[in-house]
Amino acid sequence: MTSISAAATHILAALPPGKLPLWMLFVSSLGIFNSVQNLFTNKLTKQVYAGRPEQVTPLAARLFATWTWSVSMIRIYAAFHLQEKL
Repeated sequence: MTSISAAATHILAALPPGKLPLWMLFVSSLGIFNSVQNLFTNKLTKQVYAGRPEQVTPLAARLFATWTWSVSMIRIYAAFHLQEKL
């Protein structure tokens, strides 16, 4: 357990100052959870789209998972590189 907390401390120390990078990491972790959940089951996704759950197909769930995973990776990168200008 100490190695996990040491790794987390090391990762958080590499972030730029401020709350925005922490928020971006938090939102990214939720996105990663959602992506994994959509890859294995679409049960929770059908609850989100309760008005038309028949439209939540396995293909739609995988597409949503891929998109959410991609955006989460971009957010993680951006959290560590907020000071860089394009």
